[in-house]
Amino acid sequence: MTAFLEEWVDSSVIFGVVLVNAIIGFIQETNALKAINALAQAFDINCTVLRGGLRRTLSGSELVPGDIVILQSGDKVPADLRLLKIREL
Repeated sequence: MTAFLEEWVDSSVIFGVVLVNAIIGFIQETNALKAINALAQAFDINCTVLRGGLRRTLSGSELVPGDIVILQSGDKVPADLRLLKIREL
């Protein structure tokens, strides 16, 4: 609007402020995405699985229906599970 009114100083200041604001917003968004990715990698849970009669250590994201997860004391539960055998729960 100020450019339409030929207020060149005012319009250039407004344009500069909007440009700086856009750059700062872009930088903050990039940093937030990096932080989210770092948190996602930090919470990747490994588990011991009985698959095909063999024990394997897999990431929780690699679990498929039918896998038997072997939990020990202190383990984090990697997914929704059905308990087959319980001892001292």
